[in-house]
Amino acid sequence: MILISTIVFLFATAVQLSYILLFRFRKRFSTTGGESPSIVSVIICAKNEARHLEQFLPAVLQQEYEAEWEVIVVNDGSTDETGNVLAGLQQTYDHLKIVTIDPGTIKDIPGKKYALAQGIAAAKFDRLLLTDADCRPASAQWLHNMANHHK
Repeated sequence: MILISTIVFLFATAVQLSYILLFRFRKRFSTTGGESPSIVSVIICAKNEARHLEQFLPAVLQQEYEAEWEVIVVNDGSTDETGNVLAGLQQTYDHLKIVTIDPGTIKDIPGKKYALAQGIAAAKFDRLLLTDADCRPASAQWLHNMANHHK
């Protein structure tokens, strides 16, 4: 009986170790020559952020990225010029998508979470990258570094 228990234990251990090794070293056994870049949706929630969007959004939209991507800006009930700034940028950048929430909208989720949920619902891709309207990308490779660093 001890011999059978030992054999079963060793077999189960070997199976577990095989899975660990398979997932740990799967990149080395790839036949594609490396992983392709992730397709990604960048989501930015903005409420009365016209000044920041004018200043920082073009740097997000001008990223050097080799895969398909989109930028979704959720205009969360802005009462400033945010809508006009976004409309102007959308004429220049095809991958800019605007989601507008009217100022009078009754939200079933409090605060920024409602706008974020709307942005996620509008996203075309499963990989999401979130940033704020008042953030400037560190470089033209920011999107590449963020989207492909953490798999």
